[in-house]
Amino acid sequence: MPKPKPFRWWLMLVFIAGLVATTALAVAAPAPLTRLFAGDTGVGYDPLTATELERVRQEALADPAVAGQLAGVARYEVLLIERHQEEKSVYESGRWERRADVYIYNYDADTLLQAIYNLDTGAIDNVAADQGVQLPLTEQEVAQAVAIVFNDPELRAILNEAYNRITGETLASPEQVQIKAFVFHASSLPETELGAAATCGLHRCAQLLIFTGDNFAFEFLPVVNLSQQSIALVPFGVSNHEQ
Repeated sequence: MPKPKPFRWWLMLVFIAGLVATTALAVAAPAPLTRLFAGDTGVGYDPLTATELERVRQEALADPAVAGQLAGVARYEVLLIERHQEEKSVYESGRWERRADVYIYNYDADTLLQAIYNLDTGAIDNVAADQGVQLPLTEQEVAQAVAIVFNDPELRAILNEAYNRITGETLASPEQVQIKAFVFHASSLPETELGAAATCGLHRCAQLLIFTGDNFAFEFLPVVNLSQQSIALVPFGVSNHEQ
């Protein structure tokens, strides 16, 4: 059996490029990811508490301003809920309403909704929609992407062969490998023919870095189009998969 190849530097470069693209777009969100705090209600600059997070999730989605935007939508995902960052002048006043940003991705229209929910009044203050803005993947989205990759017959055969070549064992489930996932943007590889993945950025896509417990990486990083629930690209030496 050929000796397995160690983690290649160019795989890491591509992975880092994807992370940079994701980070650049994530800067569009007003604040870092929310930390969970005990207690019912936070004050001042406190991040949202666990109780507030659950309240915002339930009440914001039920508010007509948001529910109307999602009416008839088959698939959407709450990507992030965090305390809203007010203008400096508001903070200087010494007293401000406690508000939350709710980011919801509408896969049907490939649109990111940002709703500002006012915890003091129990109402939505504003709803805006944008395209091409991709926040980091949720755990549910990563699980979806992994399932799509492992359930694709042709790609699964490629995974099985690679795993056997690297480890000498049979790949029976995703739990046998380690997987890192990040948002994929077509703009991160401007000189590459991307086929169906050329729409990634407008569509919500995930790229997977798959490696064994011994840090031997598979020589391809499949791209999953979460908007279309399909394999978009299998780069690096795997060209026979239908794009």
